[in-house]
Amino acid sequence: ARLADSVESLLTKRDVEATPLYDQLKTVTITLDDDLKQILDASKKLGAFARAEKISTGLREPFTLKDVNKATDAAMPDLDKVKRGLDDIISSKSAVNDRGEINEFGRSVIKLKKDLVSRLDDMTLDQDTGKSLYASARNAYAGPSALISAAELGRTVINKPAATIRSLVKDMSDSELESFRVGAYEGLRDLAGTQSGQTRLLNMWKEPSTQERLKEVFPSERAYREF
Repeated sequence: ARLADSVESLLTKRDVEATPLYDQLKTVTITLDDDLKQILDASKKLGAFARAEKISTGLREPFTLKDVNKATDAAMPDLDKVKRGLDDIISSKSAVNDRGEINEFGRSVIKLKKDLVSRLDDMTLDQDTGKSLYASARNAYAGPSALISAAELGRTVINKPAATIRSLVKDMSDSELESFRVGAYEGLRDLAGTQSGQTRLLNMWKEPSTQERLKEVFPSERAYREF
């Protein structure tokens, strides 16, 4: 399967699988403490709230989180849309340099999103199972921007240092990792389609850096060795 078709199919499949989980989150309200308010205020200043409102408009859903400083609580659907707004910013051109690598601004937004997600995961823990409802929903479906961004990262993975790849994928949800691998396989297909790329792949057994990059693509050591 090719990248565009695969990602489109993945978006549809993941959306269907995650709908029951996100439906449960519609009834959840989160108390906003000072730390969470600071995270949300920074997100608003970056433009994530404006993007969240546009997402809500497109989905024909309400977005009620307006003034963070005056609010005492917030609905989880609103908070999830702020997270998706941050995903949009991370996948935009402002977050990468001329070589397509995450720049300093992009890294700061990734850190902000990580902090937001971590707090929301902690605040949606199921006391009986010990699992986060929000984490489970994201593993099923991280949102279009996150999956497309992960796929694009995967497509260019062969040209990035292994340490950079590890830092970018370590906090990905299951759905993002699946999309990342779709993009990576497309990149490998493109590489194998050129004479120089074929030579590079055939010589990978004596190039440790290439081996390290490829190992980040495959879900297991066995899968890598089979490739």
